[in-house]
Amino acid sequence: MAQTNINICIDEDLKKEAELLFSDLGLNMTTAINIFVRQSLRQGGIPFEITTQTDPFYNPSNVKWSRRIDDTSRLVYRIQSAIPRIELLMQKKAKPLQRWGLAMELIRDTDDIFSAAPA
Repeated sequence: MAQTNINICIDEDLKKEAELLFSDLGLNMTTAINIFVRQSLRQGGIPFEITTQTDPFYNPSNVKWSRRIDDTSRLVYRIQSAIPRIELLMQKKAKPLQRWGLAMELIRDTDDIFSAAPA
């Protein structure tokens, strides 16, 4: 079978990444392109789906829920960080003025926590 050369333009970084991948697979760029062309001819088209769709995991609904989970995690952390102050406030050892200051901090933090709570 007679061989012929083809020239293609490709981004330099993309070429380097492809060469590393193909090398890991035991191929060079020429062999990989030949495999692609042969598969295209066998299947009568591009041997994989070409689409404008992105990964379905990143659909708007999942992204929204992911953000809500992150917000909820931060909320839980803030609530957990208030527990030692609540315990100190409930101890009889704390002086009245100290307990009053802790109570005011907790009220302020509680307002902040619940105003930041995800809807």
